[in-house]
Amino acid sequence: MLQYLDSSFFLSMILGDANTTQAREIWIQAGHRFSSLLLKVETLTVVRRVFARHQATLPENWRETKEGELRNLWESVHFRNLDQDIFNILDTHASLSKCRSLDAIHLATALELSQLGGPEDTLVVCSYDKNMIRLARELGLGVLPARERTIQDRGSGSATGAGPARSKGA
Repeated sequence: MLQYLDSSFFLSMILGDANTTQAREIWIQAGHRFSSLLLKVETLTVVRRVFARHQATLPENWRETKEGELRNLWESVHFRNLDQDIFNILDTHASLSKCRSLDAIHLATALELSQLGGPEDTLVVCSYDKNMIRLARELGLGVLPARERTIQDRGSGSATGAGPARSKGA
């Protein structure tokens, strides 16, 4: 199975939210993992923002530890650059305007990658973002987890377990 990872899924493994165990189980099942290079920008930014907001209540080395975890996980992901081919997919699929710009880039990248494999190489989008899940399904992409345990409010929560996998600026 080929997995396309968005930041809500990826950060769930790092920030320790209600989906962490499930996300790690799905992660282990992957044959290959893919994402847009955008994932690195989003996840690093969110980890640093969470630390800045909650620095007084977090261990002194929290940011460095979480950034190290990100870097270790990134090593297991094949990253796709944003280029004209991704823009062309965005241009062709007007339905990608139903979501935020960064999510549209992720979904366009997933669409491109879904065309590259054979029938045995099914690509699934791994996300906890309910809008991303809805639109991925509309575009004919598979989604994991199959049952939605999604992020309801991207901007609230704490860094230590109840926080969002994505925040409003990601």
